[in-house]
Amino acid sequence: MVKAWRFVLIAYLSRWKISYLLPSLVNHFVGNDTYSLTEHQAHGLLQHYGLPTTVIDFTGDLTNAFAFAAAGDHTVGRVAVLTAPECLERVIDFTEHPWAERAQRQAAFGLVPPDELIDLKSEAARSRLGIRWYEFPVSPSDRDCLHNRSQELMRWTDDPSAGFLRFHLTEFVEAHGKFSPELTDWLLDRIPIAPYCYIAESFEGNNAIVYFRSAKELPTYDESAEREHSRRYWSCAHPECFGGATLKAFSWQPAGKITYDPRTYHAD
Repeated sequence: MVKAWRFVLIAYLSRWKISYLLPSLVNHFVGNDTYSLTEHQAHGLLQHYGLPTTVIDFTGDLTNAFAFAAAGDHTVGRVAVLTAPECLERVIDFTEHPWAERAQRQAAFGLVPPDELIDLKSEAARSRLGIRWYEFPVSPSDRDCLHNRSQELMRWTDDPSAGFLRFHLTEFVEAHGKFSPELTDWLLDRIPIAPYCYIAESFEGNNAIVYFRSAKELPTYDESAEREHSRRYWSCAHPECFGGATLKAFSWQPAGKITYDPRTYHAD
């Protein structure tokens, strides 16, 4: 009975943590002077790097739409087209998102659906939002070609924005406590395990003008090892491991040299 109650408590705390985590990250991206995003832009950043939001992904590039529609092993792909004026009023343009490079690559737009319309295939959604669905066969050669395109659109190794969520999740854990092992695994399966690194162009007193960089700028990068470091930082299964202790190793590099957060890149 004690063990059963422990599992119930862990499940409850995990739901509470994720329900608190998402708005906390949104508020951070909106209120932080570094990002200064709108609420919709903050949701766009979260969802393009693996966290769930109420915004539904669309793209303005038809080839990208086909690439995502053909993902998986289905022999039929489906593409939705938005047409109704009410629908277009609910569309957010992410194609020039100031921080999410993945959204830029994907020519991304977001649809904020009415609360009562969750299933875009339903007759109510089709009628109210003027959504038209089109089907196309997916041949093996099509799948290979489109798979390569979808991989390019999701690639994080040369994306300077890819490490933001991992970095801020570690900050969240240090401020609010660790996640359950189950929630940790869920996050590790969804977000890019990328470094948070940048080059300082110049220093002005205690401030620096920086340009973020991607994993390819580092001498080496072991994604598998980095995943385990984040697991230890985030999961309550490892109470002895604290990212703040690793942060003591942080030091600014001279202007023009790459600086990295030591909780997201373990050089040795």
